[in-house]
Amino acid sequence: MCRAQSSGVRKVPASDKTASILIGDAKSLPPEFAANIVLQVAENDASLTARQKIRALKGAFDEAAQGQDDVLRMPWGMNVEETSEGLHALALITGRLDRISQQARAVQDMAGVDPKLARAEVEIMAPPRLDPPPCRANWAYFPDAYYDAVASVMRVGFSPEEISSGQREEFLRSVVSSVVSHSQLPPVTRLITASDLAGTELADVIPTYVHLLDSLRGDAHSLYFAASQQLVGAFVALVTRLDKQGTGVLPLITSFRGYLVANFKTAPCVPFNAHYGKLPRAVQEFNDSFSNRLKAAGLSYHN
Repeated sequence: MCRAQSSGVRKVPASDKTASILIGDAKSLPPEFAANIVLQVAENDASLTARQKIRALKGAFDEAAQGQDDVLRMPWGMNVEETSEGLHALALITGRLDRISQQARAVQDMAGVDPKLARAEVEIMAPPRLDPPPCRANWAYFPDAYYDAVASVMRVGFSPEEISSGQREEFLRSVVSSVVSHSQLPPVTRLITASDLAGTELADVIPTYVHLLDSLRGDAHSLYFAASQQLVGAFVALVTRLDKQGTGVLPLITSFRGYLVANFKTAPCVPFNAHYGKLPRAVQEFNDSFSNRLKAAGLSYHN
């Protein structure tokens, strides 16, 4: 009885074939849909080798770069379902097919397989493009996924030698210095607080954060959105962490006070001017948290 001779070609399991077909067929779709399919295959097909998974994730990362929407928009404000832009924001928040969300997802998946590659990809990933929205826009930018990707890389993408040489803190400083919108301030503040940076690393990042507070001005719409995203609460958590490690926080608190005063004293967006005649809620939260410290230092707080 004759036996079939081995041809030397690996037989591809059915699941492997399915993954290859799905990834191949996805190339005919618009880039954001192609990226979404490839990400789902890479995340859910257990038959893929590490090399195959990385190849798929890199492909999804590159496809996402060509997507129509750059960054997630959150429906926010009045009459969201009555305008085309409001409906577009609803669709985005449901599908998360924007470039930032998809590239961040690819980076986070890479971090579990090849941390160094994940770091290389996030370093070439363009930060969110955030032109100030109209004051009456019924949506707001929601760039948090970018900072989730950065957090993943900071956890696993640096060797002990690279950390000790200051490369990780320099990476975080570059992320902080790229902030251009108030909508980025809550997630970047949470990123700094939640990072596992050692005391000296963290202390070295704070001057960059202070410079950001001293320079971030304008765009009242995004300011109001940031305030609604627990901006002051995130800042309080950062100060608490610095307090615990013995880092002086008064210059930081003073800069944050200046940030609030300078931005809230400008003409507000009319739809969000519910505090007319009162302190804005964010300013009141700041006063409640830090007025005693400022008084003790002989400084006034916004009133």
